[in-house]
Amino acid sequence: MLQNNILQAVPGDEVQIREVIICASPFSGDGGQACVDFAPTDENGQEIKSEHKGTDTVPVTPGPISISGLNFTWTVGENWSGFYAVLNHWPSVETQDLGCANGLCERDDWLFIKFQ
Repeated sequence: MLQNNILQAVPGDEVQIREVIICASPFSGDGGQACVDFAPTDENGQEIKSEHKGTDTVPVTPGPISISGLNFTWTVGENWSGFYAVLNHWPSVETQDLGCANGLCERDDWLFIKFQ
């Protein structure tokens, strides 16, 4: 159960993500594309890259955008402390976020869900 960004999970439990809903404020012009990346974190808060999973990109339109049909499943490992979810935005122009596809995308938002 998720409450206050804390998920009750212990090693051996399964964590599943089946749908993600992102929301864009009103804008004009080309909204570009967006995707959401997920990765569990170790005890030091570092992503466990071998467990990374991400959605396909979807067009960004104002309002809620559902990315459904996901079947992301992980078995919580001994050294896992939580999950990162990162919203990557692929605008129609290059960005200053060189760590996101060498400036082709930008990390617009993120959420950390801690295990307890």
